[in-house]
Amino acid sequence: MERDTHYFMVGLFVIVTAVAGFFFGSLFYEKPYVATTAYDVHFDIPVAGLAQGSEVRYMGIKVGEVSRVSLLPQAPVRVAVRVALETGTPVNTATVAILRQQGLTGVPFVSLEQDEARKAEPLVATAGAELPVIPSKLVGMDALMQQLPDLEQRLATVLESANKVLDDENRKQFAELLKNLNDASASLPELIKHLNQASASLPEMMKNLGQTSRKLGDLSGQMDSAVQQIDKLAKDIDRVVVNNEPNINSLLGEGSENLKQLLEESRKTAVSIHQLSDKLGQNPSQIIYQPAPQGTELPR
Repeated sequence: MERDTHYFMVGLFVIVTAVAGFFFGSLFYEKPYVATTAYDVHFDIPVAGLAQGSEVRYMGIKVGEVSRVSLLPQAPVRVAVRVALETGTPVNTATVAILRQQGLTGVPFVSLEQDEARKAEPLVATAGAELPVIPSKLVGMDALMQQLPDLEQRLATVLESANKVLDDENRKQFAELLKNLNDASASLPELIKHLNQASASLPEMMKNLGQTSRKLGDLSGQMDSAVQQIDKLAKDIDRVVVNNEPNINSLLGEGSENLKQLLEESRKTAVSIHQLSDKLGQNPSQIIYQPAPQGTELPR
C-alpha cells in the first residue's frame, strides 16, 4: 500500500512539473503576429508532396505558407493552391508561381518570381473569383512534358511529309538530277582550261586592238589630208572652169557637160571621204565591229 502511494506521488509530481514548465515557458515566449494576404494559384500539373504548411518563397526568400490544396470544382484536372503571404509582398500581374523542389530532399514548395515578359500592374481578383489568382508557369521537365503531345504531332507531320518527298518518283528524279550534275561537273575542267587559255590570250588581244586603233587613227588622218587635197583640187578646177567657161565650151563642145558632171562627182566623193574620216576619228573600231542595230523590232 505504501509502495502504490509512493508511485502515485512521483507520477503526480512529474505531471505537475511538466504543466508548470509549460506555463512558465509560455510566459517568456510569445509567437509574433504577422499580417498575411491570401492568394490562389492554379496548377495544370500534379502537385505531389505539396500540402498545408509547405513553404512559399518570393525570389528565394520565405514569405508565407500553403494554407489549402484542393481541386478546382469547375475544372477537376487543375489544382487550386491557396497561399498566405506576408502583407507587403510585392505581388503583381508580372508575378508567376513555379512548383519547385528543395535540394536533394525533393520537398516541394511554391516559388514566386517576376516574369519580365509580363507588364507589372496591381493584381486584383477577377469577376467571379474569391481571391486574386497568381498565374502558374511551367519550367524544366514539366514544361517539356506538357509540350510532348504537340511535339509528337509535329514529328508525325514531318515524317509524313518526308515520306511524300522520298517516294519512288521523287527518288528517281533526284537520282537523275545527281547524274546530270555529275556529267556537268565532268566537263568543268575542260571549260576551266579554255577559260584560262582565253584569259591568257586576252592581254595580247588588247595589245593588238590598241595597235589597230592607232593605225586606224593614222589612216583617218591621212584620209582627212587626202580629202583636203581633193577638195582643194576640185575648187581649183571649178575656178578655172568658171573663169574660162566660154573657151572650154567652144573647145570641148558637148564634152563640157561631162566635165561638169565629173567635177560634181568629185565634190560628192570628197564629202563622203570627209564624213568617213570623221567617223573613223570618233570610233575607229567600227571598221572591225559592225554597229549594233538600233530601234524596236515590230512583230511580223
